[in-house]
Amino acid sequence: TFDEMVHGYEKLAAAKHCADMMNRFCYYFVTCADEAILDMWARDAEGIRAWYPWGIYEGRDGVERLFRRDFAPHDDLDRRKGLMNVPLMDNAVVEVADDLQTARAAFISQGIETSVVDGKTDPRWNWSKYGVDFIREDGEWRIWHVRVSRFFETPYDRSWTKPGPNPVDGNAREKYSPDRFTVGEDYVYSVDAVMPVGVVDPPVPYSTFADVQPGY
Repeated sequence: TFDEMVHGYEKLAAAKHCADMMNRFCYYFVTCADEAILDMWARDAEGIRAWYPWGIYEGRDGVERLFRRDFAPHDDLDRRKGLMNVPLMDNAVVEVADDLQTARAAFISQGIETSVVDGKTDPRWNWSKYGVDFIREDGEWRIWHVRVSRFFETPYDRSWTKPGPNPVDGNAREKYSPDRFTVGEDYVYSVDAVMPVGVVDPPVPYSTFADVQPGY
């Protein structure tokens, strides 16, 4: 029917929009564009959450703390010196709810990270999975939940089978300020580790978010 055709178009348009938001995030993250990133996040929705390998940030305040303090903000040129963090969003799987109020997505990110530690550059490979929930807020699609789960993080000149000490885990409590630390809880590759099931799996079709709660 015509109504079914319109509904299908709206779902396709929403999926494209949500995928593009994460592509924009990649560009913004390179230049530490905290305000542009935060503009894509929900303002007032219940349960806003960013879950990174070192910890969980709850609510709008937590997300602002992540991008304005824990990550170097755009205007802090001293902290940005030497930084080159380039995430990519590939293998996108996006499902929009039948009620057109939420969407869920999964991506694989092959990233590079470059920082300066004690006056020396520290270039690294960082491959991760991103799980993202989106919500319509005041008629606009916005990021609602993010879960980042690593495959591996390793110096650029080492095999991922020999990752060495991980600076994220080693100094997380001094560097970051989540609402809850998860240091040591997240998967990262080792010869003795088994890839977990149920952590950032590709989403499946669903009707409303109540069908898939609690989400990430």
